[in-house]
Amino acid sequence: MKKMTTILTIIIGLSLTWSSCEKNDVPKETPRCITKKIKKEKDKCLDKVYKYQYNGELVYLFVPANCPDAFFNLYNENCDFLCSPSGGISGTGDGKCFDFNQNAINEKLIWSK
Repeated sequence: MKKMTTILTIIIGLSLTWSSCEKNDVPKETPRCITKKIKKEKDKCLDKVYKYQYNGELVYLFVPANCPDAFFNLYNENCDFLCSPSGGISGTGDGKCFDFNQNAINEKLIWSK
């Protein structure tokens, strides 16, 4: 019985360790809608998510994996789509936030595969 309890304790301990050390956990302060969007898109074409300050607000850039012509989509804290600063067929995004690369500051990686 003692041997079975020890084995069970080891299994539970290892499973808790593995599940809490995933590198794709988002920081706790990340808005819930951004976390949900990451979970929804992580198995599709999402590779990384960065947080920035841009035009006075926190924004989140969803960077696609190796997906041809995919846009890099930018969302605010409420998950409102703002623009695509890069990607697409031309590689220059949708043209709606052409100044993103010059004006975005405080880059922080918050999630990666």
